[in-house]
Amino acid sequence: MEFQGNKLSLCVSFVILMIGVYMLSAQTAKHPDRLPLHSIIYSVPEQARLNFFSQLEVFGKENGFRVRIAPVHPVNKQFGIDMWRSDGLISGDNLLDTAIFYIGFYAAEDGSYSMVVMDTLFQKLVSRIGQIDGVIVKSST
Repeated sequence: MEFQGNKLSLCVSFVILMIGVYMLSAQTAKHPDRLPLHSIIYSVPEQARLNFFSQLEVFGKENGFRVRIAPVHPVNKQFGIDMWRSDGLISGDNLLDTAIFYIGFYAAEDGSYSMVVMDTLFQKLVSRIGQIDGVIVKSST
């Protein structure tokens, strides 16, 4: 019986991985020029999640973004993060691992953005989130 449970877990993990690959390839195929200008991977323990979301909302509002943070799974452990304004989009999620959030900074579809502005926004977000106890930057570019 334990073997079937492990087999089921492996199948579910594979399906989740394939969904992530599909979503990434669909986004790239739809907008091949829309690779992120910057990206950050955060490790966010469950006890820090509410503060993480709160700081993302404050950051978004302070910088003129409309913000949406919402569960994408009925268990409410997987979330989508979207912040948008006329010159760009910040988008992220924790679909592959509920403790790891992937966040990307994207240019506006019409190309109306300033790299200097995006660099500044990136640094502001890294600084703000870096002050949350327990949250670790695993990677940033």
